[in-house]
Amino acid sequence: MTDYTKEILTTLGLIVAFIGLIPYIVDIMHRRTKPYCFSWFIWSFLTGTAFFGQIADQGGAGAWVTAINSAMCFLIFFLSLKYGERIIKKSDWITFIAALCAIPLWLATHTPLYSMILVTAIDMLGFYPTFRKSWNKPHEETITAFALGSLMYAFGAAALDRYTIITALYPISLVVTNAGFVLYVLWRRNVMLSQVRKL
Repeated sequence: MTDYTKEILTTLGLIVAFIGLIPYIVDIMHRRTKPYCFSWFIWSFLTGTAFFGQIADQGGAGAWVTAINSAMCFLIFFLSLKYGERIIKKSDWITFIAALCAIPLWLATHTPLYSMILVTAIDMLGFYPTFRKSWNKPHEETITAFALGSLMYAFGAAALDRYTIITALYPISLVVTNAGFVLYVLWRRNVMLSQVRKL
């Protein structure tokens, strides 16, 4: 793949990122979407960490998709403090603390491969509170943002200069988890609609 093609893929990834961000923020401000602060805090920190890991392993232009996503995650995290889900359960605290405890373990792991595996695992753990909330409130998430997030990371992964587990594991995992979350929310909405129709 040529450098020009990779630059096009990176640009497409960034465009998709901004397209996905705008309706999500609009829905937050109109109280249609209630982001879960724990999830977004974890994602903010870890996407920034993954970016530096990709740069260190010569990920190239595709790594900038991760950097932009980190900035957007921080923005949504700060919005979630005011407009987000306020019902926090014990299981959410356990997940959040477990993720935070894993961060020093990641910092102590000097092997880049193990570090990226840990970052990916912690990021997936951070999805739990959002999955849990969406079980009962599947309409409080803007799934187009997550669908576009999956597409964004697909472009980012394709645009990487060097394909290794270190550079590719994180974006590929986000393609899968974001797409999986979209399917999960659609399934829950369908289940709840079926229950209403039976009444």
